[in-house]
Amino acid sequence: MPRPDVSEERKQQILDAAAIVFSQQGFASARMDDIVKQSGLSKGALYWYFKSKDDIIIALMHRFFGQDMDEMNHLVQSEKPVREIMLMYVERLTRTYQEVISLLPLMYEYYALATRDDDKRVFFQNYFQQYRDVIHRLIERGIADGEFKEVDANAFTLMLVAQIEGTLLLNTINIEIPELVKQMTLSFSLLFDSIQAE
Repeated sequence: MPRPDVSEERKQQILDAAAIVFSQQGFASARMDDIVKQSGLSKGALYWYFKSKDDIIIALMHRFFGQDMDEMNHLVQSEKPVREIMLMYVERLTRTYQEVISLLPLMYEYYALATRDDDKRVFFQNYFQQYRDVIHRLIERGIADGEFKEVDANAFTLMLVAQIEGTLLLNTINIEIPELVKQMTLSFSLLFDSIQAE
């Protein structure tokens, strides 16, 4: 009887362990041996799937940010009003971030790496371009459908992205924002009020 393929399960086990180690120690201080210990796997198993710490970091980046893009691409297919779609997205995103709050410092370490590493910079440029493109398409759809006033869709998209990133950054560095989900959805409601068609 053929043995079941557990390679994907093992990869995720390693990535889960690496996320914990990196969030506790940072990328620079963490060692492959620390990830081996946290994962409960052998060193051979770790190196079978990932040849270096950098390979693990890249895989984590794709997992961390890829899930967000999947969610955005799914929402853009909805036929609901754009304002409702965006408020749903922001609420889900904020709740997800609260569930993994201990891992959020990793996100900002990724950003720091991107300032020094061309490959990682390109990754983030592509990610944020896709992210902005999805929101931009939604805003343009809202304008075309008469839901929103005629506004500069590029400028409004940038404002929405900055609102998300800035609020989550403040919360991550322990500038506590009480009732984060409520505050985030309220901020977005106020922004959308400003462009709501009469």
